[in-house]
Amino acid sequence: MTDSSGTSAGPAGAYVDPAVPPAADDGFTPSPIPQEVSNPGGMLRFAAVILGLAGLWQAVVGLVALTNPDSFAVSAAALPVHNYTAWGWVHLIIGLVALACCFGVLAGNALAAVVGVVLAVVSAAVHLVFIKAEPGAALMVIALDVLVIWGVTTAQVRPPIAG
Repeated sequence: MTDSSGTSAGPAGAYVDPAVPPAADDGFTPSPIPQEVSNPGGMLRFAAVILGLAGLWQAVVGLVALTNPDSFAVSAAALPVHNYTAWGWVHLIIGLVALACCFGVLAGNALAAVVGVVLAVVSAAVHLVFIKAEPGAALMVIALDVLVIWGVTTAQVRPPIAG
């Protein structure tokens, strides 16, 4: 049966639109589409914190080299650059930039993550050259730099969602 509007009458006098087929009960329930997550995971936060700790250590080593160069294991003559003042400034600058990158990575800045990885490579190379002056600390920072490189490169960096 059809009425004047073009719809057909269904059971018990209910009108059913003929263009929409009746729903099949196949047991399928659609799940909602997942939202983009602003939290890239614990690995990235871990790498950012390690980058910050390595940067803090680097800055402390730089300050020690600038203020008390006699505290290192060897004289400056045994190093490739024979001046602890130069080493101090290099370590201090790398350390401060690493600290800034730490906060940038925690905020979700992808550029800070890239700079952090490059900085970790540079830091590992600097500590490899500086290993005679502070062998234990240099090996520790090199290991931390490897963790930073691995942690940042394996995690997806996404900016936080606005709103």
